[in-house]
Amino acid sequence: MIEDNRKTGNDQPFELESQFVLRLPPTPSAALRAAVRSGVMNLEDRLSIQLENDMRHATVQFDKWTLPAKLYDLPTIIESCKTLDRKIFYKTADICQIMIAQEGDAAKSDEEVSPKKKDKDNKDKRYMLPHGITAPLKNVRKRRFRKTLKKKYVDLPDVEKEVKRLLRTDTEALSVRYEVVNAEDEKAESKNNEREFEGESLSLEERELSNSQAADVAEYDIFGEVLSSSEESGDDEDVNVVDIGQAARKLESIIEEQEKNDERETKEEKEVVDLAKSMQLSPAPEDQFMEYENESDSMAVSQLESATAGENLGQLLKEQKTEDERLALMEKLRELEHAISNLQAKRRAQELEVVSIENQSLKQKFHSNIERLKQEELEKQVEYDEIMSML
Repeated sequence: MIEDNRKTGNDQPFELESQFVLRLPPTPSAALRAAVRSGVMNLEDRLSIQLENDMRHATVQFDKWTLPAKLYDLPTIIESCKTLDRKIFYKTADICQIMIAQEGDAAKSDEEVSPKKKDKDNKDKRYMLPHGITAPLKNVRKRRFRKTLKKKYVDLPDVEKEVKRLLRTDTEALSVRYEVVNAEDEKAESKNNEREFEGESLSLEERELSNSQAADVAEYDIFGEVLSSSEESGDDEDVNVVDIGQAARKLESIIEEQEKNDERETKEEKEVVDLAKSMQLSPAPEDQFMEYENESDSMAVSQLESATAGENLGQLLKEQKTEDERLALMEKLRELEHAISNLQAKRRAQELEVVSIENQSLKQKFHSNIERLKQEELEKQVEYDEIMSML
């Protein structure tokens, strides 16, 4: 019997409480909030709410305040929960109404202004609150519940009549031609035509700018950007760092020019050898070449003079080219000297800073920077020695 009673007791549904939100003017609201938080025992005697027969108007009495109030319908449903330890919450009610109490003059003016209006569900719009209980939910009823769109039905008899008329005109016509048109293809073609027209209308300056940007991107992809640490950023502002890639390109151009000069010199020497071979005449009988002896001697003399003139010109060009190469190498030497001096100055500054640093990790970082600067200085010195050997 005890087990049956327990089962019947557990099967009974639990009823939720009937709750609504109470909103008071600032002064009585602060007093009521302080009383609730303090946990006074006589709160039932201090606060009373009397509803009228229409269940919309009420009178709220708290201590010395007597306020008229109205009960409004909220646009949404709010769940109410209770807790004892602020960790576990129990749902107690679904709140869908709010009671707003106002001062006497404000309540009378609100009652006089609002006329009686009803919606399609036969609800009085005067007691339907357009806003939620928080600021972001202002005018939420209009924003959330918009009017539903009605489906428009096409008048089928009119469409059928129009189709029959078109078919009748087709049968009466002498010749009929039809064409299938795709709207998407037409749009794509129009876009392509616009792009071609814009490409043709590009000015020369824009093309040059695009070419220069492409060249910049290609150079960046090949060589990358200059790497620098945060400690060296302040010191590198006034230091001209030599670009190794640029120096390598200069050396390659100098080598190419030297190879071209060598090819030109070999070509000139070959021409001189050919002229000398042509001057060596084969022996012939005296009766055939006696009359041409004076002419051949004069021709040989002119050929020798032209050969000596060409040799002198080649020698002058060679000297000029070697002078240009020597000037380029001297310029490179000056750049390397400047870079080596800058690296030495930076290395000395780093060594002086390491002496006054006590943090071991920072000190180790400075030592690594000093080693890197020494390595760069050694590489520059090796390059300097190689160019000196070329001069």
